[in-house]
Amino acid sequence: MALGLLAFDLAGGQAGALLGTVLTIKMLAYVFIAPPMAAMVERPPKKVVLVGADLIRAGIALMLPLVDQVWQIHVLVFVLQSATATFTRRSSR
Repeated sequence: MALGLLAFDLAGGQAGALLGTVLTIKMLAYVFIAPPMAAMVERPPKKVVLVGADLIRAGIALMLPLVDQVWQIHVLVFVLQSATATFTRRSSR
């Protein structure tokens, strides 16, 4: 909900296109980042990886209100979804 309002605030009438792009970035992060990250975080302790991913996600969520450019939304969503994909892949093992 907040992302939709932020998109409308920044892009106005183009908010739908912005949200479409953001959802595409989300899926690309899951498809291209999750498999290599699953291999990279196999060795570290599960708790360390999960807490680290959560800290990254919390930091990104706290940065969202500071966004004032469309490209910043793209970068933050990519990092957020990459951390989420890492968390999901590691917690399922």
